[in-house]
Amino acid sequence: MKRGKQIQRQVVSLRPVLTKKLIQSLDILTLPIQSLVELIEKEAEDNPFIEFDEQEVEIEREKKEDYLTEEIKNWYDIGAWKVNMDERREYTESPDINKTLQENLLDEIGLIFNDRLHLEIAKEIIYSLDENGWLRETPNKIINRMSMDKKIFLEVLGKVQELDPAGIAASDLRECLLIQLKRKGEENTLAFRILKYAYNYFLSMDRRRLARKFAVSEKDIENALKKICNLDPRPGKHFYGAPQYLSPDAVIERISLEDKDDFIVYIPEWNIPPIKLSSLYRQFFENPDAFGTEERDYLMERFCRAKNFLRAIEQRKETIRMIAEYIKNKESCFLLGDELPDLITEKEVAQYIGVNVSTVSRAIKDKWIDTPKGMFEFSYFFSHGRNVEYHRILLLIQNMVKKEDKKHPLSDELIAQRLKKYGLNIARTTVVKYRKILNIPSSSKRRV
Repeated sequence: MKRGKQIQRQVVSLRPVLTKKLIQSLDILTLPIQSLVELIEKEAEDNPFIEFDEQEVEIEREKKEDYLTEEIKNWYDIGAWKVNMDERREYTESPDINKTLQENLLDEIGLIFNDRLHLEIAKEIIYSLDENGWLRETPNKIINRMSMDKKIFLEVLGKVQELDPAGIAASDLRECLLIQLKRKGEENTLAFRILKYAYNYFLSMDRRRLARKFAVSEKDIENALKKICNLDPRPGKHFYGAPQYLSPDAVIERISLEDKDDFIVYIPEWNIPPIKLSSLYRQFFENPDAFGTEERDYLMERFCRAKNFLRAIEQRKETIRMIAEYIKNKESCFLLGDELPDLITEKEVAQYIGVNVSTVSRAIKDKWIDTPKGMFEFSYFFSHGRNVEYHRILLLIQNMVKKEDKKHPLSDELIAQRLKKYGLNIARTTVVKYRKILNIPSSSKRRV
């Protein structure tokens, strides 16, 4: 048998070859935003087939600026953040969180008030603060409950509001922001006047009306609004965790139609650096013989990696978007009003978007969703084996503590007994768990 001459040829193939290591690196669905950004930057640095899309970067930057100004409307529930137009939503530097907000303030008032009555009033104010650093009750309610002179109470309240962090002991967002501007000596600024005399226009971000009202240009209004955006709407929040960057993985936005309000869902692209396949891949496939064997093998592996990397990012976006879509449909009553959210399961979401439960579990891990009611972790809406009455229980405990006699605060056992009146058979140890979720100190630490 005559053997033919064997000819070996190098053929460029588009067949991707995924190693176990590559599959593991592409499991980016689990990554939170910051980790994903770091991975993208590293991949763009290591892979010649990936480059940043500079045109898209500028477009998404403009979109981000518009979005951040809209977020002001949701300040009540979003979290303590400062808007920085060049960065993500940024938490300010955290104080010593080994102590609670109340403990830090109690240490300070001992140096300010010598009179016993003034000291007791200051303690009452401090124990009436929620985790945001705001008063749970109006000053008048506290005055009536304590049966005391209004002038003396307001005098003490004013001194407490001078403590750090700036903005504490306010009755609402407007007062919180005004206190901070006053602390900076900016009572005569346009930003201060906007909050004091045109707060509704500020909430609606109506730049044109603000400009007419104060007889200034819209650019002046824009500068004033940016100054307000750099204030801290929830100063007390810094005592409940380390400083962090917080960016939404998905957004549910409320829109007004002709006859009703509705919602739209989208993925904020500005959180992720826009990347694309570089022009190098065309040169590679148009003239593969220009490269040596080792170079071709290396470039083929990099090309396959780049394609799958980009595909994995798009799949991540679509999976998160569909989960957010399901939340939008399921929680419409919560998003529109004051109703508590319904707890949903990973299984029902998996069936809705056509994936397995583990995919949903990875997709919601360490992810945040921005809604008209504020910023929430995705897991906030999922049961994860929790009682179906989870949110109702939290609200009941919060209200009980809010209305309790501060001289005789409710014990965990007593809270458990009161919950039974609502048909909720909760053990004392479970009450402790819920109380910690709400960042409520034990009864001994709440006692005045």
